[in-house]
Amino acid sequence: MTRSYDEQLREQIEQYRETEEMHDLPPVFHDWSHDAIRPGLKEVFGTSDINEFYVRAFVAAARLNPAPPSFLSLGCGDGAVEIAIAATLVGRGLSVFTFVCYDLSDILLQRFRAAIPAGMETYFKLIAGDLNATSFDMTFDAIMANHSLHHILNLEEVYKTAYESLAEHGIFVTSDMIGRNGHMRWPETRFFVDFFWPFLSLSQRRNVLLRREEASFLDHDCSSEGFEGIRAQEVLPLLLKQGFHPAKFFGFGGMIDVFVDRCFGPNFDVRNPDDMFLTRRVGLLNDVLLDAGVMKPTMMFAWFTKQAGEETFYRSRSVSRTLRPVSCEPVWLDAAVAGLARHPDSADYVYRSASMSSPEVVIAPSADAGTGQERSIAELLTALSHAEVDSAAAQLLIIRQAKRLEALEAARSQRTIAPLRRITRLFQRSVRRLAAITFFRST
Repeated sequence: MTRSYDEQLREQIEQYRETEEMHDLPPVFHDWSHDAIRPGLKEVFGTSDINEFYVRAFVAAARLNPAPPSFLSLGCGDGAVEIAIAATLVGRGLSVFTFVCYDLSDILLQRFRAAIPAGMETYFKLIAGDLNATSFDMTFDAIMANHSLHHILNLEEVYKTAYESLAEHGIFVTSDMIGRNGHMRWPETRFFVDFFWPFLSLSQRRNVLLRREEASFLDHDCSSEGFEGIRAQEVLPLLLKQGFHPAKFFGFGGMIDVFVDRCFGPNFDVRNPDDMFLTRRVGLLNDVLLDAGVMKPTMMFAWFTKQAGEETFYRSRSVSRTLRPVSCEPVWLDAAVAGLARHPDSADYVYRSASMSSPEVVIAPSADAGTGQERSIAELLTALSHAEVDSAAAQLLIIRQAKRLEALEAARSQRTIAPLRRITRLFQRSVRRLAAITFFRST
């Protein structure tokens, strides 16, 4: 069903109503970013600090204006980044400036207003409104967009307004998402995600945000609610089309996003050497593929100006090499996908690796295995590991139910009797379902 613009608008506002911490990322993200993001930021912008990335753009632009400077934030959210920027500017002696902060959500602006330190209120002008339909009656020395552009539907109009509102010497500075719409994967990126997916244990395949287990990676379209990633793939091309020129650019991200972001990243323990070995290897290959141009970045840190000049970029990742034609696919992709299909996931490997991270899951019977029901469960799981079935979800269901059944059998409380009977019925029903799937596959 097609949603109206007003419905999407309400969804976007409601999405952050209960979100107190907007900038949190799992620890594994920071482990990865130390080797993958920090060096690029340092080389291109002279700093690895996000706050300083924006401050330097503001200061560079303000130097060219003899009057008190003005700055604009497009989609400021709760203002955590903007407040830190303003505090740094004041600390460096810039005592007079105006910082206009614009956001769709009055809920977030209320949090912003409440968080402004005493004595700094005069620097800020907070405005609630729809960036898709707005204009400004003043000129700004620097305009920032911190992870807000990928929420904007009418990018053309917003970029036009930003271009016209930016001083000739001004800087448009942004950190944002530039991957496929809805934060989905391009086919070549999806190939590498699918390649590594069998290396994940069952617990690592748990989508924390969507609260589901993904036996195979499901490429969720985040734009199905609100405006999340609504036109992400056009964020960069339309900036250039509007007339902005890249001055400093650093592109990063790719297949690694899946493993370190909010959905699956919390499943990787930075204290676990095995987890870190895997994510660091994936991160290394991600960088190699970006440098080779095989895969395109999904995120950027960038300064743009109205005047053309020499572009500073990281390694080989210029803006021109970052752009991806929407209608084209790499010539190698079809053969690669076909080759991967000839080597399907091995259930035997998957469940063996799962047992290493989850010792309570019994995969195969041992010499001292229990008798009766326990041995039957172990034998069934062993058979499952070699079965050729279409439904990995059915296998996962049976394993989960087997774990619950074993736990109940081990308990001695009278309260376990009723649940035990229910779980047993569910278990038997799943076995019948699996048998039907296997039968129809073989015939």
